[in-house]
Amino acid sequence: MNLIVYEEEGDNLYYVTRTLKDKYKVVIELYYINHLKTSEIAKTLHISEANVRTRLKRARDELKKHINEEDI
Repeated sequence: MNLIVYEEEGDNLYYVTRTLKDKYKVVIELYYINHLKTSEIAKTLHISEANVRTRLKRARDELKKHINEEDI
């Protein structure tokens, strides 16, 4: 299940992202809400682009886990 489908089901993405660690919340917000590219996020946060991609993946994994737990 992707985040877009979850949001369309009437759940507030903001509520779900509150469960994330701050370092993951920030990259999710910059990427999905502010529409920054991973290279722009890397420059903004002074981290490598690979680190941004890793944080996005881990954040998505955590969100999926949270969503799946609620579906049970």
